[in-house]
Amino acid sequence: MAAPEGPRELKNTSYELFILLLSFLSILNLLLLLWPKIDPVVREVVDLMDAFVTFLFMLDFLNRLFTAHSKSAYFVRNWGWADLLASLPFPQLKIFRIFRIVRVIRLMREFGFERMLKEVRDNRAGSAAYLVVFMVILILEFGGMGIVYAEAGNPESNIRTGGDGVWWAFVTITTVGYGDRYPVSHLGRFVGFLTMVVGVGTFAVFTGMLATAFLGSSSEEEQAEAAALQARLDGMQRLLVDQAAANAAVQERLDRMEQRLKKE
Repeated sequence: MAAPEGPRELKNTSYELFILLLSFLSILNLLLLLWPKIDPVVREVVDLMDAFVTFLFMLDFLNRLFTAHSKSAYFVRNWGWADLLASLPFPQLKIFRIFRIVRVIRLMREFGFERMLKEVRDNRAGSAAYLVVFMVILILEFGGMGIVYAEAGNPESNIRTGGDGVWWAFVTITTVGYGDRYPVSHLGRFVGFLTMVVGVGTFAVFTGMLATAFLGSSSEEEQAEAAALQARLDGMQRLLVDQAAANAAVQERLDRMEQRLKKE
């Protein structure tokens, strides 16, 4: 009997976890933007990254809408309208992102925690890719926030805006290092050190997980082929045993016939 399917609205488990993490990050960004004591330059970084997250939410809404079995059911009954409102670039509508968290958690509870873990294990390469994308977003945001906080007030600094901070974080974690933006203060260099370590570590982990996933897939295929070959060998062995038994029976009958002919 086939296993029951999960909720139709639920996408790939790794993808749903990625959207859930993005939703938590967006709520954190909303709190940061509402914080009255936030540094204006740091706020620029949060605004930039939140705009990128909003764009990802719009892509997610379009993906769910066009792949839904019933577009009206998704939009009306399954909170698609809240996904749309949360994807619009208006500060007053960002509170609707809470609905995303509630909906994803509800769907995952219906799907089952054990089945989720199994899907994540079976799709290790895809899970690693989503995890790395989320980690890159975190590094760009918090690395950018840290570097502009450390450098913006320094008269010798060349990192003065939120865009400068995000650009510096991006070229740092990709190890390109153009040198057009670089920290000059001790605190800024410390932030740079942390950003480089975390960035390089993230891509190293991603590479390792991909290699493990591909090797694991090859190993599983080889094990399946070996199991099939062993089954065929076992079948041939059973046939040989049956044939030997049949030959012995025929030989026994021949021996009996030969003995009768001698007596006659």
